[in-house]
Amino acid sequence: HPIQIILQNTSTNAYVRLATTGADPRTWVPGTTSTSASVAATVPTTLPAGQYRVLIAIVDRSLPNNPKFSIRFANENNSATNQYWDSALAAFNLGTVLQIS
Repeated sequence: HPIQIILQNTSTNAYVRLATTGADPRTWVPGTTSTSASVAATVPTTLPAGQYRVLIAIVDRSLPNNPKFSIRFANENNSATNQYWDSALAAFNLGTVLQIS
């Protein structure tokens, strides 16, 4: 699926890319000011406990692990909400931290 959720450990910066179900960006139409989508992803049981940044990426189906082929979101960086484009992961940081225990 072309939408990935990325969980990045806030202490180690290690990350995992999770495939999602539930939304298809090919159905999103241009010219709208916002689009809402719900996706589901399974967190691996082997993921170490800790705090994780939540990022979202739209990737090429044929190259899902190659960030050079990700689509960059049009969202502006916002330091007040800690939302920004992460060029190393080619993903948008949603400004949310998830606690895994």
